[in-house]
Amino acid sequence: MSAGPRVLAIVLARMGSSRFPGKMLLPFAGQDSVVAVTVERMRACRCVDEFVFATTSETIDTPLAELASALGIGVIRGSQADVVSRMVQAMESASHPPDVVVRVCCDNPLVMPTLIDDAVTQLVLAGADVITYAEQQTLPFGLSMVAMTAHCLRRIDAEATAGVYREHVENFCLERTDSFRVVYQKAPNHLYFPELSLTLDTAIDMVRLVHFHDRIRRQPLQDQPAALVALARHCRTLVLRDDPALDSAITATFLRCGLDAPTLAETAPPHISPDLVLIMADRPPPPGLTAPRGVIGCRWRDGHGGWHLCDLARPDAPAVFHHPFVPGVGIPSLASETVFLSLLPLAARTLACGPLRPLPATAALVPADKDGGGRRLGFASMIAAQFPQRLRVAAVPPDTPWFQTLAAELELAPPSTRMIIAEPTGAEDDVFMTLSIDAHGAMSVHDRRIGWPIPLGNRHTVSVAEAWNHPMLRGARADLLNAAPDPLSRPPHPLGKPE
Repeated sequence: MSAGPRVLAIVLARMGSSRFPGKMLLPFAGQDSVVAVTVERMRACRCVDEFVFATTSETIDTPLAELASALGIGVIRGSQADVVSRMVQAMESASHPPDVVVRVCCDNPLVMPTLIDDAVTQLVLAGADVITYAEQQTLPFGLSMVAMTAHCLRRIDAEATAGVYREHVENFCLERTDSFRVVYQKAPNHLYFPELSLTLDTAIDMVRLVHFHDRIRRQPLQDQPAALVALARHCRTLVLRDDPALDSAITATFLRCGLDAPTLAETAPPHISPDLVLIMADRPPPPGLTAPRGVIGCRWRDGHGGWHLCDLARPDAPAVFHHPFVPGVGIPSLASETVFLSLLPLAARTLACGPLRPLPATAALVPADKDGGGRRLGFASMIAAQFPQRLRVAAVPPDTPWFQTLAAELELAPPSTRMIIAEPTGAEDDVFMTLSIDAHGAMSVHDRRIGWPIPLGNRHTVSVAEAWNHPMLRGARADLLNAAPDPLSRPPHPLGKPE
């Protein structure tokens, strides 16, 4: 950066991954290693003045240190678990003291330089301590990085003692927003696709990364984020179903999710090459039918939470999608097409980004291992992020069709959800707490801090779980948090001045 705050990119990598050992030295994108690709892409950032590679002092990570040196980057080695101390070491080894540090995780080899530049600019203009793309996520995961001020990193080093905070650095700030000013990086409309994960955590993730990279590699770097989202949106999907009466509902779901309409058939048409195949009937896939983003079917799995969407092309048919708040998911007597149609609005965008890694049935209910127990802004829990804690519903006759389907959905709702029969007024509503349904079944969320209701669709066609994850609502939540920092928070540290 020629003017303004000095920015240091701290590149973090280690070989000891428990889920995918050795992934950092795998060849990728025409380079000898994932690390080399990440560094090359980061070097295209306009904002970064200097790089330091920070790996561990474990013998297994010596090849990484040697690789970084060969790439012309300064290297420090430190504690395996204490990432904070490694980052502080890297900061102290820089040729000039930085004002801002970007935590570069090599698990994200398709990082987009333009989004890093945008994040640093937003951090500086907001006078914030840290900016994160992952919390209140709207961008595809893995395209941006976390940035923070040097002062913020030193505060974390001085104040954070719990191991979870020493390993997951910025979480100390995210759980103390009364004393840290946090900014949530928000995707512009054309880049909104949080279901797309481009992080390298397991072997199947590499398949997905290669699939998407091969299709954008000839695009200029500045055009690649939009190209990736377009690839997901324009997924060529083949849906095999037995009942043509479902066609209009299936097509409407895809269009409502912002995806291209699928090809619908009872058997696979000849000479078609889909990106994704969905088999709604509970039957094996036709011999030889493959698709790069998966051949997904609906299966009942005893002892694993009931109905799941599974990758039928893999020998053990692992579950790749499960949502706990879909009416009838736990009932084995239901037809698989009925279950699939219930899951499709929540699953379609995720499946379009496959191939997907196997997920345990309760994955969505388990708190992240990065949680240190502090209070974060936004949702009170992961359950609250998936389903509203309060439903304010207009009084209607019990036999009203949309009310009957709502009652069925609420049978699987978490115990913390309360339904209040009252005319929706918005007086006590909250974008993180309450969903309102009027007498016609129209769903919306109100928050007096926003000043206008956010329309989320109608109960005749949209479930509560689907509405609660509506793109417009997710964006409004990020806007609200960014526009209304805690007034009691300390003044931001002035960048470029002595601490």
